[in-house]
Amino acid sequence: MLIHIGLHKTGTSYLQRLIFDDVRAGFRSPVPRLLLRETFVTSDAFSFEPELARSHLSKFLTSNHPEETVTVLSHEQFSGQPAGGGYGLRRREREVGRKELADRLYDTFPDARILMVIREQRAMLRSIYKWMVCGWEGRLSATPRQFLDQSPLMDGYSPLFNGKYLEYHHLVQYYQQRFGTTNVLVLPYEWLAENHVDFVNQIRTFVGLRTITSAPEARVNPGSPATLCAIQRNLNRLLASPNRPGRRSLPERYAAALARRTGAFLPRHLNALVENRLVEQFEAWAEERYALSNRKTTEITGLDLPSLGYVVPDMPKDLST
Repeated sequence: MLIHIGLHKTGTSYLQRLIFDDVRAGFRSPVPRLLLRETFVTSDAFSFEPELARSHLSKFLTSNHPEETVTVLSHEQFSGQPAGGGYGLRRREREVGRKELADRLYDTFPDARILMVIREQRAMLRSIYKWMVCGWEGRLSATPRQFLDQSPLMDGYSPLFNGKYLEYHHLVQYYQQRFGTTNVLVLPYEWLAENHVDFVNQIRTFVGLRTITSAPEARVNPGSPATLCAIQRNLNRLLASPNRPGRRSLPERYAAALARRTGAFLPRHLNALVENRLVEQFEAWAEERYALSNRKTTEITGLDLPSLGYVVPDMPKDLST
C-alpha cells in the first residue's frame, strides 16, 4: 500500500485523477476520499480505533482488482491544512493535528509506504493564498499582509496562515521515525513541472513497479491569475462566510463567476503587474525564514534543494578535515 499525504498545491489533483486511479497503469484508489477524511482526519480522538478503521475500509481494500496493482490512499489533508498551522480554517470543525494523523495512519497500516511532495516555499505561499481566496471553496478576504501576519487574532484564534506549516523537515522526520526512512519518499514538486514522466517513474520504482516511457500530461486544478484573486478577495469581503462549512452559497457562486468574467477582460500587462507585486510581498516575508528547515530537509532526504531554487544556507563543513 502507498499512502500519499500531499501536501496541498503540489500536483495532488494530477496524481489523484490521472495516475493513482488508473488500474492500467498499476495503481488503484478504491477508498472514496470523503471516507478517508472521515476515518482519519475528522474522527474524534476518543473514538478512533485503528482496528475499527482498518475493518471499516477493508470492504474497499479487498474488492476485486487486477493483480500487480498498488493500492493508494491519497488525501492532501493527511499532511494537515495550510490554514491554522495544520488545522482546518473552519472554527467549528477542528481537525486533528499532523502528528496525530501520522500516528493514526501508522497504527492502522504500519506496513504502508509514504509519499510526500514538497514545493519551494515562496511559490507555495502564493499558490496557497490564491487557493484560499478564489479556489474551489475560496472565501478568504484578507490582503497578503493580513494573511502573512503571524500574530494571534483578536478573538484568540490562530493566524490565518501559520508559517511553520512549510517547515517540511518536521513532517519528514516524523514519518521516517514511524514508518522507517526507506519507506518514505519525498519528491519536489519542481520535478513534476520539469519532467512529469521521470516524476511518475520515481513513484513507480518506489513501490516496485516497472518504469514507463510516457504518462498523462495535463494541468489539473491550475492556479488563478493574480488579478482574478484581487477581484474575488473584495467580493469575498461582502459575501463570503469562511466559518460556514459546505460548498459556496448561491451568491458566492455568482460572485465567483462575476470575478472570472471581469478578469477575462483585463489586459495581460495588468495581471503581470499584480502578480509581480504578489511575488515581491511573499518573497520579502519569506527571505531566509525557511533556510534552516530546508537544510535539514536536504540532509534527511538527500535532495538537492538549492538547485531547485529553495533557500538553503551553506552546508556546514566537516571540521575534522
